[in-house]
Amino acid sequence: MSVFDVRKRDGLARIGVLKNGETILSTPAVCNMQELFPSLGERGFTNLPLSAGASDAERFFAAGSEPSAVHPQAEAAADAGAYLFANWNNTVTDSRRYVEYLEKLYAKIRPDAARYAPASALPSNVASLIYCGFDLFDYTAVDLCTIQGKFCTTEGEFEADYMEKGICGCEGCRAGDLGLHNRLALEREIANARLWIERGQIREYMEMRCRMQPEQVEILRRLD
Repeated sequence: MSVFDVRKRDGLARIGVLKNGETILSTPAVCNMQELFPSLGERGFTNLPLSAGASDAERFFAAGSEPSAVHPQAEAAADAGAYLFANWNNTVTDSRRYVEYLEKLYAKIRPDAARYAPASALPSNVASLIYCGFDLFDYTAVDLCTIQGKFCTTEGEFEADYMEKGICGCEGCRAGDLGLHNRLALEREIANARLWIERGQIREYMEMRCRMQPEQVEILRRLD
């Protein structure tokens, strides 16, 4: 079983270290999750919609090996060092369900375990996810934006030709590589959020960031 050690807290946000076999990962972090947890490529029945009822959860939901999946209608989660919040990407624009599910799921899991929000993180929302207590992310959402020809920034997602407007001078923009830019933008925003956790000011950072995203303002209000 992996081991997650929380080193710093600021509200729900955490800085920690995840140890999984020979891998040691400082969080919050984005990485290739199938390399970190190879079982993700083999498992099934962990994508039951969060809105599914108790009867469906009883019949179809399976937690799987680490990261152990959790569901609002399932029984208490297994003892694990990391948890998978399957389909969390479907809640990021619905503040009511977002906070409702967050409360239910956090009550089922160990507080000293890493939390993985798959296919959810964009430069425009990852600070909010970190503020709400998530630790692990993948590149799925930004890679999908690349396929769709979207230029990702902390303010939102724009058409690919925005890369030519001089907004960003990253390695990807200099090379005309949209996919690299989008990945680097996500990594940079996670690093920024980590800095503000270290300073004990992640709330102030979120107050600045969320003004371009009404659903994030709603999430803050509902959490409060």
